[in-house]
Amino acid sequence: MEKTSGKLNKRLINKIIISLIIISVLIYLFQITVAKNLSLSSDQVDHLFHFTQNTILLLVFILILALIFYNSKETWQKITLGIIGIPILLIFFVATLFSLGVIFTPKSANIRHYFYEKDGYNYYVISERFWAFEGSSNLKYYKEKPLFLFIKHRPEVSEHEISINGINLRDVNEQFFKKYFHE
Repeated sequence: MEKTSGKLNKRLINKIIISLIIISVLIYLFQITVAKNLSLSSDQVDHLFHFTQNTILLLVFILILALIFYNSKETWQKITLGIIGIPILLIFFVATLFSLGVIFTPKSANIRHYFYEKDGYNYYVISERFWAFEGSSNLKYYKEKPLFLFIKHRPEVSEHEISINGINLRDVNEQFFKKYFHE
């Protein structure tokens, strides 16, 4: 009877790990495809989707290693997987801590400066700098248009596309910094 319950537990744990791998891969695929051009009307959620891509990918690797580790029979296999997994696990924890920085950023880090409107799109500039050691203002230009309820289409806009519309980016950037950071 104990042997049967042990096999049930092992199958259950395998199913849980495989389910977590599938969910993590789906989240990662959502992040690198759809989430790049969508805004969920919450800067923190949008930035969390953007800045946790590598963390989710590391989680997938950790879960795969855990699955292999759990199903390996030989001691040398477990030791090898442990040696490989420890640095990946440490990097994962550091990446998770940095991702939490995005959640707890002050509202002043998520200021959108709208500067132009065309074809139903509102163009804006935002500073996506969250950590002091990053060393730049990391200005990004987006245009957004409502799609459905709180979901907006939000593709990134190149500086070339903005300049074609006759907008001077230097003036836009000066207005952004003057209005929000030098008052």
